[in-house]
Amino acid sequence: MALPPGLLDAVRTAKAAGLHALHYFQVGDTAESYLLPFFRLAPIQATGWPTVGTTGIPGMDYYVGCKSAEGPDADARYGETWLGMAGVPGVFPRPEASAKRAALRERFGIAEDTPSFACPVAPDRLHPDFDRWVGNVLRRDPKTRLVLVDGPDAALRGPLVERFQRTLYDVLGQLWILPHLAAQDRVDLLAACDAVLDPPYAGG
Repeated sequence: MALPPGLLDAVRTAKAAGLHALHYFQVGDTAESYLLPFFRLAPIQATGWPTVGTTGIPGMDYYVGCKSAEGPDADARYGETWLGMAGVPGVFPRPEASAKRAALRERFGIAEDTPSFACPVAPDRLHPDFDRWVGNVLRRDPKTRLVLVDGPDAALRGPLVERFQRTLYDVLGQLWILPHLAAQDRVDLLAACDAVLDPPYAGG
């Protein structure tokens, strides 16, 4: 169901629906998505991918995960009752780039002889440990470029850049941050780059 914007309006709408169970798509992606489960909007509350790890919310009953990706001891890492599926808990269409690789590299301004890594996750998913990790990668080859992407909230760029100025000051010229991309543009960026970097803790 679609909930209206605003925490209290969303709570009233969900409670009026008389839900028996409610699966939260992504807890913590916004302040509202984190706070909603505390209102116990259904007798059974669950989440799963792409929520990153346990929510730590007492009223969250279940987390739907993947046995092959999270290992045999996954349930020990969750405050929720962990439900492990044999396959990935979701269906994703196979993405296709809109053009050939050379044309996409030209479009994004990536020279053919420039090693390029894409990390197109929202800035709030880039844990500070990412800086040390990616800094080591970039320092090995000054020609390498790392392409990052703004999330839906462009205000997150400023704090991220300030952090990079402290932690990655010597390789700032190798970092590119693109404006927020639509889904197809994101696929095209992945096709244009040589490799994709998945950040620690909250990638995917």
